[in-house]
Amino acid sequence: MAELSDKLTFEDLAEIAILADTTKGALKAAAKAAKWVRLPGGKPLFLAGDIADSIYFVKSGVLGAFHLGADAELELLGYIRPGEPVGEMAFLAAAPHASPVYALRDAELICLPRAAFDKLSRKSPGLMRALTQMTVMRLRSNNRQNAESRSQPKVFAMLATSPTIAPEHLAKQLAKQLGKMGISSIIIGPDAKDSSPEWFDKQEQNHDVVLMHSPIADDGWFRLCLRQADRLWILGRADARPSDPLLPVEDSPARAMRLVDVILLHNKGVSEVSAGHDWKKAAGAARIFHWRNGNQDDIARIARTAAGRSVGLVLSGGGARAYAHIGAVRALREANIPIDFCGGTSMGAIIAANVAMGWDDEQIENCIMDAFVKSNPVDDYVLPVVSLTGGAKV
Repeated sequence: MAELSDKLTFEDLAEIAILADTTKGALKAAAKAAKWVRLPGGKPLFLAGDIADSIYFVKSGVLGAFHLGADAELELLGYIRPGEPVGEMAFLAAAPHASPVYALRDAELICLPRAAFDKLSRKSPGLMRALTQMTVMRLRSNNRQNAESRSQPKVFAMLATSPTIAPEHLAKQLAKQLGKMGISSIIIGPDAKDSSPEWFDKQEQNHDVVLMHSPIADDGWFRLCLRQADRLWILGRADARPSDPLLPVEDSPARAMRLVDVILLHNKGVSEVSAGHDWKKAAGAARIFHWRNGNQDDIARIARTAAGRSVGLVLSGGGARAYAHIGAVRALREANIPIDFCGGTSMGAIIAANVAMGWDDEQIENCIMDAFVKSNPVDDYVLPVVSLTGGAKV
């Protein structure tokens, strides 16, 4: 549980949209019991199983709701942004919190204890109706559009690992691509290092995507980027080897939650000396993207990911029947439907690997023909202790 700070005024409560129709007298009474909660980035507001004896409203900063995955790692469910309530479902149900909530950056919240909320709702019946409506909307957010909008990051920190990387130039290319999609964005650089938290909140409210950029350095702006971003994008060069660990030890909620991606930059005519998994390991990243110099498809893919509009394709197995996937991929391409993420199982995984390599239709067909029709990749028989075939030829 976060530590509570000094009390607040009724004007602070009046700024919360859900309390807009509450009378001044009722807000003054509630303000006497309400308190500020100042929560550093990376710290929990509450954990799963904690008693829901208060309801919170975000004034600044961003929080994230999580659940424990099968590997005991925290998996992000969604972002909670300024103006939104926190913990309202457990609060209304008088039940323990089902999911932990952490501050993804330094946050300020208003805490309203149950007794004060009950008194406020009796004086303003519309409050309970408004809160119930918001809760129902969140429960209905299982539909694709609402779920994606709530779980989609908005602030990306583009962090250059080399002085030869120009993060602002890359950010401008992304912003241009986002604009073609009708997505508003803003690029924020070191000139904003002395801006207030309220200023950053305003940029988030006024733009769909915020692109911050900085070199990896021992300075205040770099540390601010680490604390402010919903997701970190590590910019690395494919013709260089990453140091391990790549990032200095800093207090970064996004890093602690593994909300980190690597964007590996490829230049024409330059020999690559490192593999993607080297950068992914060094950065502690969850994903890796490739950005080939001048390749508009790569830029568009990253832009779609930032905007929450990426397209994934999963291919099933089925032996020879999975050859039909080649036709499905061709049909998607003919319809100008991009494939940003691709995976599969069994034979579907092999077709997906061809797509991930960036091969065209003819290359994919020739590869599968050579590997599975003109030859037999499963004739490397071994002593069947674990399997009948070794699988090395596949």
